[in-house]
Amino acid sequence: MPRTDFPTDDHLNISQIGMMQRCEFAYLMRYGHGVKSPPAWAQAFGRAFEVGIDAHYEHKLESGENMPEGDVVDRNVGAIVEALEEVLPGDGLKLPETVDAMAKTTRVFHGEIASLVTPLAVQPTFSVELPREGREPIRFVGHPDLVMDSLGGPVLVDNKTTGKSGGWSEADVAASLQPAAYSLGYEMAGNGLIPHFEFHIARWELKREKKTQVLVTPVTPEERAGMKQMLFVAASKKDWILQSGIGLPNYGWQCRGCGYREHCQKEWRRKPPE
Repeated sequence: MPRTDFPTDDHLNISQIGMMQRCEFAYLMRYGHGVKSPPAWAQAFGRAFEVGIDAHYEHKLESGENMPEGDVVDRNVGAIVEALEEVLPGDGLKLPETVDAMAKTTRVFHGEIASLVTPLAVQPTFSVELPREGREPIRFVGHPDLVMDSLGGPVLVDNKTTGKSGGWSEADVAASLQPAAYSLGYEMAGNGLIPHFEFHIARWELKREKKTQVLVTPVTPEERAGMKQMLFVAASKKDWILQSGIGLPNYGWQCRGCGYREHCQKEWRRKPPE
């Protein structure tokens, strides 16, 4: 018999929705059984990159001045050295290569983007409730990386790192849930409508520095309405997974680097693809 005593929680965010879309079994392991998976190398790199960049924007918000490039680099290098201690075994690059890539990526991003941005809010958090008939309301939470000042008014921003040779594409932007989700949540929290969203992309490569990308996308009323509907569907799916104790695996590219591979093979008697 499947477990039915999983903890219930009305909390829902974009990370949870993304994990449910990638693999229900991984979601069940993380939010049902409470098994945390070590991050893959790319995840660790991205999280470490945010440490110095967030500190830079907070410093600029308070002082009106840019944080010196060297200070931002030092923070990010320290963060990646610490983060790599928890990375999935055998994943990623050796420490010296990773540190060098982080330093190069941070320097370019600081010079081409971060030093030119005027921050209005750093990691602003929202928490809003969506009522459901006959059920507990959905508590939708999130925090865009940045709200920045632009000629056309405030803009929501998410920072990304990528090792893709061509950087991010229009397809990557179209596939992301963040623009509609953060625009909706920010508006519902009473902060006003911000219909514009930007991705600030830091591109890393070992042997050379690569230019950054700034990708701008509007968020239409239809997209915000669609995201609101998606939240209700995701909440129902979450309830079913946790109440039934069943999460179906989704075999495919997402199995590579997944920290739940052994659990999946044991539960479903099938080795996930490499």
